[in-house]
Amino acid sequence: ASAWRFTTISAFILTVAGLLGTAVVFIFSRDYMKGRFQATFELTNMRFEMWEAALVQWHMMPWIGTGAHTFLIYGRMFRPFGGHQHDPILAHNDYVQMLAEYGLIGFVLLVVFVVLHIGSGWDTVKEISRTRLKNALERRSTSMALCVAGLCAISVILAHSVVDFNMHIPGTALIMAALLGMLATPMKSEAPGKPGFLARAGWAVPPVAAAILLFYDATPRFQSEWHAEKARVALREGDFSAAKKHARRGLETRQDNPELHFHIAEAYLFGGARIPIPVVQRGYYLKAIEQFELGMELNEWDSNRWLNMGQAFDGLGRFEEAAEAYDRAIELDPYRTQVHSIVAMHYEHQQEWEKALASYERSRAVGRGASAGGERIRIVRQILREQKKAEK
Repeated sequence: ASAWRFTTISAFILTVAGLLGTAVVFIFSRDYMKGRFQATFELTNMRFEMWEAALVQWHMMPWIGTGAHTFLIYGRMFRPFGGHQHDPILAHNDYVQMLAEYGLIGFVLLVVFVVLHIGSGWDTVKEISRTRLKNALERRSTSMALCVAGLCAISVILAHSVVDFNMHIPGTALIMAALLGMLATPMKSEAPGKPGFLARAGWAVPPVAAAILLFYDATPRFQSEWHAEKARVALREGDFSAAKKHARRGLETRQDNPELHFHIAEAYLFGGARIPIPVVQRGYYLKAIEQFELGMELNEWDSNRWLNMGQAFDGLGRFEEAAEAYDRAIELDPYRTQVHSIVAMHYEHQQEWEKALASYERSRAVGRGASAGGERIRIVRQILREQKKAEK
């Protein structure tokens, strides 16, 4: 028996070591994976700055939170001066994002929910060990295997959620739901005095009712969301005609999705930039602004859309309206290099060189001395020197 135990433990250790070694070789043989691995363990990792922004957001409404997916707004607004320049779509920590968006009440409910399910799974493991396996000739149990595997998988997801956004990935969230459901399924033997099936089934009524209500609310939105995602992908691929087609089909079913208007607007904006004919380009920019304004009526909190709207106004020579759009973008994302760089180009178009220089320098300052705009700063300074010489 001791020899068998030694062989089993040795095989386990060698297997784990082999898997870890393979993972290390795989990660460091690919530049993208190597960069992500190193970024995870940097002391100046941008995750810490995202978490800081999420905690500032939480203090706005500590009990009930600011609402689902609002870190997209406040993560930009509360990024630290000189901090990360990536777009903080998600906080890269499910716990702090949950706290920020759903408040202390939502966070506590989540913790209780998960703990109850894990406790149910652990009770099942103890029950099976005490009853089915204690005196069995062959100590095997499919229920035990599923329960232990479920507990391990949930532990991995919960641990990784400290540094990533697992529960914001639909596939991972679905797997987590299946695992929690498996742990909640009674696998213990019936004991005298315990509630029967009907009594236990009563506990299922509230979640089933909530699921039905969610399904009822989500079903009418499905087609609209489907076309919105198709439009987003088409935009990313540069297929502006397909983007407009899908967005318009989405608007046929629902008109309350601002993303559909924004996708049409961006298709006109980016498509117009490719057309060298001024008259046609002007028509594209006018249609883009029309769609931006419709989208802003539904959601005015996206700084990227204000930047794009400002660029459309610039393309039409409507600089005052462009400046108003850029001011709103700065208000929503004050410490992002790209925002100030675009504003600097706006002033360049009007040959307001001092304002352009100030915006370029601001761009470098908020981005921890970012190199973006360095060449433009040199050119603008040279223009200003020449102007001063001409004035003398």
